[in-house]
Amino acid sequence: MTFCTALWLVAALGPHQRERWGLRSVHRVNQLEAATWIAQHTEPGARVGSFNAGILSFFGRRTVVNLDGAVNVDALRARESGRVLEYVLEKRLGYLADFRSSLQGIGCAASPLAECEALALVGEPVPQFGGRVQILRVLPRAPPPSTGP
Repeated sequence: MTFCTALWLVAALGPHQRERWGLRSVHRVNQLEAATWIAQHTEPGARVGSFNAGILSFFGRRTVVNLDGAVNVDALRARESGRVLEYVLEKRLGYLADFRSSLQGIGCAASPLAECEALALVGEPVPQFGGRVQILRVLPRAPPPSTGP
């Protein structure tokens, strides 16, 4: 499917059409809207991390790295060891995109390693997924100056 087709789907299945079509997968439409946002608002070489990477990978026109570990053993190891943010930084992911409930465990808020800047909330609230899709910019913090001898 082309990017134009994805835009058409967003327009046709967007918020004003969800009830009319009886769409039950609002979370998938939100992910499609997030992919469109990413394609329009990030640089072409951007790298994005997501626990639900499928739709973002297909429609986002950016490199998307799966963080849930289902198809990425390194991400699985990072999750199991509580090192997801370190993994994000190692893989040079400049953005994160997923439902808030998925992104909460990354640990940006209190990390000395990076700050995650909120860029957008996309789609309709989906309570069982923690709200809307959130798009964050990952900003690595500078290491403290060394206090060598």
